[in-house]
Amino acid sequence: MWATGCILGELLIHRPLLPGKTELDQINRIIDLLGTPTEKIWKGIDELPALRNFHLRSQPYNKLKCVMERASDSCLQLLNGLFTYDPSLRICAKDALRSRYFNEPPYPCDASMMPSFPQHRNRKRKRKSSDCSNN
Repeated sequence: MWATGCILGELLIHRPLLPGKTELDQINRIIDLLGTPTEKIWKGIDELPALRNFHLRSQPYNKLKCVMERASDSCLQLLNGLFTYDPSLRICAKDALRSRYFNEPPYPCDASMMPSFPQHRNRKRKRKSSDCSNN
């Protein structure tokens, strides 16, 4: 579900949302965007083995609304559900699909209105019998 939030975010801002170069850079970018996870919002985070010898810098604010300037309230609510730190509290796919975001403008167009593309020119061609005769 977290990855779905990343993809939705990228579609909305037309660029990578969290383009981390290393694991540490990625963690810092997540904290910059969503704030520092605390025991209050992610019960058990202090017990995670990977974080025992690691200090997360303090950034108390969620900046999704600043980054997603044009996003509706329902879109921000969906993104916050997808980006909930505690996996046990993160929105599930079924609930995400029920989000009000999917029922507000812009509405999806009818499938018949979608552009079509010609078949790929490199599709498999029938082999001539002469191509295989020398083997």
